[in-house]
Amino acid sequence: MAKTRSQLARRALEKLLVVGSGNPPEAEDIQAVDGVIDAVIADLEGRHVFTVQDVEDIDISAFEWLADCLAVMVASDFGQQPDEGKRTKAENMLITISATRANRAVVAGEYF
Repeated sequence: MAKTRSQLARRALEKLLVVGSGNPPEAEDIQAVDGVIDAVIADLEGRHVFTVQDVEDIDISAFEWLADCLAVMVASDFGQQPDEGKRTKAENMLITISATRANRAVVAGEYF
């Protein structure tokens, strides 16, 4: 079951305890987090940590770790101290997920 961009933004807010479980987040809070999603994904891809193929079809195995990375990035916007240990752990888990994930690339055969 894949997750979407809006679910990722909501989950990051939940991790920051900005919204309670079951309560809808404020529209401006969602906008603040959503505005950073592309930058976080580009950063992770640029450093070869993890690649998100489609932000509207996020792999469930990476979803919580991506939400952690996003929450750490926006923590100061919500008056909280960024937890770099949480970010490091999340990035390490994303690297592990990337290493075990098939990329479905076509490999050319070499004939002798």
